[in-house]
Amino acid sequence: LVLCGCGGLWSLLALYRQIRRRRSLVTEEQRVEAARTKKQMEALIALDGWKMIAEAAKAQLGNRENTVMLNPTEDLAAENYMKGEIQGIKLFLSIPEKLIEQNAAILKLALEQEEDA
Repeated sequence: LVLCGCGGLWSLLALYRQIRRRRSLVTEEQRVEAARTKKQMEALIALDGWKMIAEAAKAQLGNRENTVMLNPTEDLAAENYMKGEIQGIKLFLSIPEKLIEQNAAILKLALEQEEDA
C-alpha cells in the first residue's frame, strides 16, 4: 500500500533504468520526484511500524527457509511454491532500500548534470 502511493514505483524503476542505459538528462520534475521518493522511503524504514513488519517478514522467511532446507519433500510443486514465497519475502524486504539506492543514483546524476552545465 505504502509503495503504491510513492509516485509510481514502476515508473521510477523504469526511469532509473533509462538513465543508466542512455545517460539521458534528468529533468527537474524527475529530480524532484526522486528526492521525494528517497525521502519517503528513508522515513518509512525509520518507522517502528516498518521495523515490526520487517521483523515479522524475516521470521516468516526463516521459517520457510528452514522448512525447505531441513525438511525436503518429494512434492516438488509444494517446495517450489515455498521457494517462491521465500523470493517474494526477500523482494518485499529489499524494495525500500533499492528505491533509496536508485533515487540516490538519479539525484547524483542530476547533480553531475548541474555541475557540467
